[in-house]
Amino acid sequence: MSDIGAKSITIEVKKDSTISMKMFMIDGRIIASDALIKEIKVSGNKGYWIAQWPEMNYPVKKVFSFNGSQLEYDIKFENAQDLSRYGMHEHAVLRKANAS
Repeated sequence: MSDIGAKSITIEVKKDSTISMKMFMIDGRIIASDALIKEIKVSGNKGYWIAQWPEMNYPVKKVFSFNGSQLEYDIKFENAQDLSRYGMHEHAVLRKANAS
């Protein structure tokens, strides 16, 4: 996270098919954004969602797996028109804040 200037990130997946993300930045700023889930498929503890973030002009696919206390995901930015993200790969393991 530090490579993007964040010290922590919270993500909430809501029943209304939206994702709320807050990034708590090292410099004290809080950056909040909500995405609309356009498609989601889950089988067992694995799946993917395709979501549209307001600052992006194309939807992004996140492949994930989860258990009771963590969500692990991968995103590959494959849209060549997005010059700032094209070719990047994001991988993260997120844990519930109250999990030990």
